[in-house]
Amino acid sequence: MKSDQPNENDEVLSPELSLMKTLSDSGLRDGLIDLSEVGLDKLLKNFQDETLSQIPIFKSFYALGKAGFAVRDYIFMKKIFRFVAGFKEVDDKFKKSLEQKYTDPEYREKLGLDLINALSLLDQVTKADSLFKIFSAYVKEEISYQQFSQYSYILQNIDLNNLIILRAFYYAERYHPEPSKYLSSAPDMLDSGKEVQKNWHLLQGFISVGLVSLSLGSTTKASGSLPIPITLPGELKCNNFGGKFLQILGLLKMEN
Repeated sequence: MKSDQPNENDEVLSPELSLMKTLSDSGLRDGLIDLSEVGLDKLLKNFQDETLSQIPIFKSFYALGKAGFAVRDYIFMKKIFRFVAGFKEVDDKFKKSLEQKYTDPEYREKLGLDLINALSLLDQVTKADSLFKIFSAYVKEEISYQQFSQYSYILQNIDLNNLIILRAFYYAERYHPEPSKYLSSAPDMLDSGKEVQKNWHLLQGFISVGLVSLSLGSTTKASGSLPIPITLPGELKCNNFGGKFLQILGLLKMEN
């Protein structure tokens, strides 16, 4: 029997604060991970029971919807499940850093809002897995907040299916942030060049978001007092911004 006494769990928080509460509370977080094993379809049939309705992030969205869930809510909840599932692999460094960041109310609300916004804008549910990896890199201070925001935006604007070509390009170019070192070998490394040649056009989608640099190949030659423009073939190049993005997603392994 439910108690009639007020309970702090009865409070309906804003989506951003409810998400941060869900992520920072190990009990709520682990409970959500356990619920993910049941399956979202089954849980939604009994939402008003003691299941999802007790998880802050879902409780707040249900309260906002009142009439029930639309398709977009269903998809958003699937993203939440996949995002939170990333906590299965986190280490103590991540947990400690997240706790420290959670102590500042204003910062907590801003971070929660950014995550809600990023998750809602993802056009592929599987991108939630990648967003967690970016979030984890930020929490562990491997990237700055600005980079976290940039990579989150990039994730919204690329096709995950084409990342295999971007990865092949970086391997084919023998990219490494330190010029004297090279990428660790990969089973498919020898085929990377062939894969890039066959799908060269797919790399163009990564230029506008900065994961690949485009050198236009134009220069000038002095002739008397006036420079003469010379047009040379353009060239696509790897860069550290794109290399870091692939590292965070676990697609590049650097040499020690």
